[in-house]
Amino acid sequence: MKTTDDLSGGTRPDVSQVPRILVVDGDPTIRRIEASLLRQEGYAVDIAADGGADWSALSTTHYDLLITDQEMVRRSGAALVGRMRDAGLSLPVIVTSGLALLEIITPAAEPMPWLNAFIERPFSSTELRATVQHVLGQGDGDSADNPSQQVALSLPTS
Repeated sequence: MKTTDDLSGGTRPDVSQVPRILVVDGDPTIRRIEASLLRQEGYAVDIAADGGADWSALSTTHYDLLITDQEMVRRSGAALVGRMRDAGLSLPVIVTSGLALLEIITPAAEPMPWLNAFIERPFSSTELRATVQHVLGQGDGDSADNPSQQVALSLPTS
């Protein structure tokens, strides 16, 4: 992340270069935890609940990354991304879920080519940080230490 000189003699992130992330989750505690972890890493983070605030944020603000829960009460992560794509918005997507990826992606489910990464809950701050860095192209490019990057996004049909 680029920095600029601060008048106090230190450096601070160059806000024009700080990636902006939207965290969408129906659980306010999960939203706050994820946002706090990402802010500690220097990202600009907005949070939104599912069902309206999520779309309002996406349609009015430029984001570099969307992190969304898949299973929410009012709208699934897939439905939110579908609406986003229908509107011509394109940005990387990380899905989080308490369900295993294989419970979400079944042979009968629609393919999810829009999915850049999946993180199964519970996850560590290290896993979240590494996944975000990888998806934003800030990591070292080595996904061997990051199991969330090693997922099959479609299942073979028989």
